[in-house]
Amino acid sequence: MEIKHSWQNAEYLFIKNVCSEDELRLCKNELEILSFGLETPEKTGSAKDENGKLGKENRGVFFDFVYVPKFGDYSPCTNVVEKVIKVARAGSYTPHSVMNYIAKNPISYSLLFSAYSNGDHYVAHNDEGTLTILFWLKNKDFTGGDLKFTDFNEEILFEDNSIIIFPSHYQHEVSKVNTSENGYVRYVVSAFLIPNSQPNRNRY
Repeated sequence: MEIKHSWQNAEYLFIKNVCSEDELRLCKNELEILSFGLETPEKTGSAKDENGKLGKENRGVFFDFVYVPKFGDYSPCTNVVEKVIKVARAGSYTPHSVMNYIAKNPISYSLLFSAYSNGDHYVAHNDEGTLTILFWLKNKDFTGGDLKFTDFNEEILFEDNSIIIFPSHYQHEVSKVNTSENGYVRYVVSAFLIPNSQPNRNRY
């Protein structure tokens, strides 16, 4: 893994080469199977503007709509998120770093799988949670699909097999995906971290 902790502007962790080749294959296989049951944006908690218009164009499904809680122990993507949470917990941060939240507090989270095809995007919005984890996977070739923190005018280019962790209240958007490929090209597994008063609670 290659870990970058950025704090000069927006604060975030950007972790590259998250998965081994075997982990990457298993994660992509899992998401390929889940892609057959993806829902429209209004069913996956899309942000809306002041007129009630949905803010995203993609398809998705929450893991807990598909799996019983115990399956989290066998989900390749869930295991990768768990691995990265452990890495983040072991980090050393300044007293005022937002990353202390993940380092010092028991947490729970929900997982959302989103898949993007040509023309899909997500307008500026914030998430419900304290920290957001985005696990990026490339299914087919494309351009765009980059993340921008709009309040900071800072952009992070999409990279396959990487994870970014940032405060959920940051306004962020996903640029338009462009591809000549058919079907879904950009995969992302989002984890929305919240305080957990019961550390042994199931992950879903």
